[in-house]
Amino acid sequence: MNRQMINNGILTVLFLFPLKSHALDIDPQDYRRAPSGTNIFLLYGQYANRDAYYLGSNKVNEGELESQIGIGRFVHYSEIGGIKMAQQLLVPFGKLNASGESANLGESSGILGDIILANTFWFIDKPQDKYLGFTSYFSFPTGSYKDDKALNIGENRFKTILQLGYLQYWNEKFGTDFTADVTLYGDNKNNIKGKIEQDMGYQLQADAFYILNYKFSLSAGLSYLNAGDNTVNGINQDGSTQTKFWVGTTYNVNQKSNILFSLGRDIDVENNFKEKMRFNFRYLYLF
Repeated sequence: MNRQMINNGILTVLFLFPLKSHALDIDPQDYRRAPSGTNIFLLYGQYANRDAYYLGSNKVNEGELESQIGIGRFVHYSEIGGIKMAQQLLVPFGKLNASGESANLGESSGILGDIILANTFWFIDKPQDKYLGFTSYFSFPTGSYKDDKALNIGENRFKTILQLGYLQYWNEKFGTDFTADVTLYGDNKNNIKGKIEQDMGYQLQADAFYILNYKFSLSAGLSYLNAGDNTVNGINQDGSTQTKFWVGTTYNVNQKSNILFSLGRDIDVENNFKEKMRFNFRYLYLF
């Protein structure tokens, strides 16, 4: 396996890498619906360290890639003609930095990532019993992007994500979340490697949570992501896959705010950097 082939794979993954996974990932009880007229502000932060790159299932590079990503999110719950929904705005920002054998990839930081508009509709809304919702995300190429750089915060393309989420409370203490989503990608026609196209991707997620008391809850989850195969200047390349897990806790500060912390890492990846550690933080304020 030659070095040029390895570098081509890494560069393609880095274009596809930026912020897509954070926008798709859910937290426990995300599909729980608040009363109409309620507003929620959320601030997300994630630090992740990746210590190796895999081409297929073979480790070919031990360089590191660190990411420090944040997302500001606003949610407004409403009801029109009996249809319950939530309008959302997500604004990402962050920094990527490569080191070790990947140091030549450099770094990228930007005040703004690709802005996302979203809307959730609920088919089932039974408080403290179960919820079934559908969310459409529309990502716009507003983020920081330079076509001659390997690392970028923005993706320089439009993207649509369609997600179905189910939340089930089994009793007063225990519940589970299940989500499935697909991602439809636009083309990047102005990239360091030329035109990049990508097939539809998908992700499956599941978690379980246990409410200890009115202040604390514990949770754990798994997810599998297949980002979709890609075509670079007419040449087909296998897409990346990722299987990961996480454990976390939520602390209710008061009736209007809570804080979530979680730790996780990748179990298995193909055609991608492998995370050895990921730390997530989320602050939620209801008004």
